[in-house]
Amino acid sequence: MSKDWTKIYTTGQLHLATLAEQALENSGIETVQMNKKDSSYLFGRIDIMVEKKNYDEALVIINQFKKDLDIE
Repeated sequence: MSKDWTKIYTTGQLHLATLAEQALENSGIETVQMNKKDSSYLFGRIDIMVEKKNYDEALVIINQFKKDLDIE
């Protein structure tokens, strides 16, 4: 990755990662999904990454996302 990325959200559930990624991208924030789940045993995590310059704005969006879905 040529850009300076940082993790903004982590989950073990693919559907939540996809929804979080969509919420960020709908606000114009570019994302990268790093799926670290083991496909055989279904454990691990999925990290959503954003550019460091967008971290503060992305954090507001992710916090609202978690509040709307009542997740921590």
